[in-house]
Amino acid sequence: MTNYQGLPDSLSLMLMSVSLLVAFWFSGPRDSGGGRVVAAIDSLSKRPWISLLLVFAVSLLTNLGLTLIRYPLPRIHDEFSYLLAADTYASGRLTNPTHPYWKHFETYHVLSQPSYMSKYPPGNGIFLALGQVTTGHPIVGSWLALALGIAATYWALRGWIHRRWALIAGLLLAINVPMLMAWGQTYWGGGVQLLGGSLLIGALRRITDRDRWPRPVWQYASLFACGAVILANSRPLEGFLLCGVAAIVLLRWLWKSPASDRINNLVQVALPSLLIGGIGIAGLAINNAAVTGRATQLPYSAHSKQYTATSMVIWNAMPPVPEYNLPAMEAFYRDWCRQRQLDAQTFAGYTALVSSKLQHLSHFYTFMGGLCLLPTLALIRRDRWLLFAVAVVLGLLLIEFQFVHSRTFPHYVAPVACLFYVAMFQSLRWLHAAGHSNRLARMVLPTIVVYSLLALIAYAVGNATRIESPNRSEIVELLEQEPGKHLVLVEYSPDHNVHREWVYNRADIDNAPIVWAHRLGPEADAPLLKHFADRNVWLWQADRGAEGLSQIEPPADKR
Repeated sequence: MTNYQGLPDSLSLMLMSVSLLVAFWFSGPRDSGGGRVVAAIDSLSKRPWISLLLVFAVSLLTNLGLTLIRYPLPRIHDEFSYLLAADTYASGRLTNPTHPYWKHFETYHVLSQPSYMSKYPPGNGIFLALGQVTTGHPIVGSWLALALGIAATYWALRGWIHRRWALIAGLLLAINVPMLMAWGQTYWGGGVQLLGGSLLIGALRRITDRDRWPRPVWQYASLFACGAVILANSRPLEGFLLCGVAAIVLLRWLWKSPASDRINNLVQVALPSLLIGGIGIAGLAINNAAVTGRATQLPYSAHSKQYTATSMVIWNAMPPVPEYNLPAMEAFYRDWCRQRQLDAQTFAGYTALVSSKLQHLSHFYTFMGGLCLLPTLALIRRDRWLLFAVAVVLGLLLIEFQFVHSRTFPHYVAPVACLFYVAMFQSLRWLHAAGHSNRLARMVLPTIVVYSLLALIAYAVGNATRIESPNRSEIVELLEQEPGKHLVLVEYSPDHNVHREWVYNRADIDNAPIVWAHRLGPEADAPLLKHFADRNVWLWQADRGAEGLSQIEPPADKR
């Protein structure tokens, strides 16, 4: 069995045992190695800009190293959709015209009408496009987004907890295998949402704590608004909920501020928020209009109306089943997705679903199974900001647990990840302080640090030696050895796994070196073959792997 560390459970247990032994030595007297490391971190944390750049660089270089060991390949439906968005933006367009033979190119999480584009908000696609334009590799955009997100988390935590613990948190997150694996080495994001949430949360605390952060309010309000715009363009629903809670906190702060400062504070918060927020909303409306034809309709919403056969919330009635052109898509939306909602509407199904989501998130976000969070229960009684952080995280989780998706993937709740780390590292700080008289408490932080380093090394070695399962990249390598351009007709077996889809294309389908299309039958395929008459035509029976690829002889009149 493998956990979210990307490691077998048996290996994780072995690494934990080694970490405990090393931590036992490190947690000796105050003048031991552990004490000297903490002192060095404390000294470095007094230089915020250097610390910020260090956290950013460690995250970026770690992702670079992991990619050099094994280049990440897209596998999940969502990743191909985000890559379409990246290719579109890199080409200087907001969307692409509907292809005349669009039924051959229909695929998951992609709109074919009224235009051809990813259904997802533009935030992650923009970062991937930045990587594609600057280096030719979209994955660089994932590195950059995650490095910025972790650096922003460090900056935010400095406003909530002691600077030393903010730096410890930033460095641990920069080498955190689940975060690197899920957000830095894939194409479906997480770093963008983390960046937006951290900017908003860090600015919120600084605005409302003027004694510690005396800079002009408008500077922090500008960062607050930037965070809100990033969330609107990456996780609109969760971002809206977080912005609503933050707005209530700001209104309370304005109400309680001295009457002589109230108008000035209101202006300094409102003007940057309205200006930056207005630009962000206008940009989102322009993108909506380009993709869906309506400034008020999100591409995600347009896609749901065309394809989705379930409701968003578990307890709502399911909508009518749309008509599908492809058997695989019908099996996915009508059979698998609808059955998932029906199962979740039972008591046993719902409890199993919530349990699965909690386990999924705990593997990603917690260190040592979350045991270090136990002091939070005592600390929230005397720290109202910590109580606020815990309440917001739990509130968003409660809402997420009402949604149909089978898992709450970590990037779904990334907007509030910073608040979760506030609770975690405040608890670690308390345990470290308790370590003056308790060696077990003193062992917690060294165990986490050592385990994080060992897990990173183990993941890198495992990734280098891992045998890839058959996928589309094998076919690409074979076709790149053949002269000319290619059209690949993809055919699935009756028992095809609906979670493995290989028909995804570049933004400019007609000029792509390889075009992937569903095989719809001789009569339906004939116009498509005529349209791509200048290409080598292949049939790929995808469920047979590379052995299922064979070249189709052109018609007699084209030989």
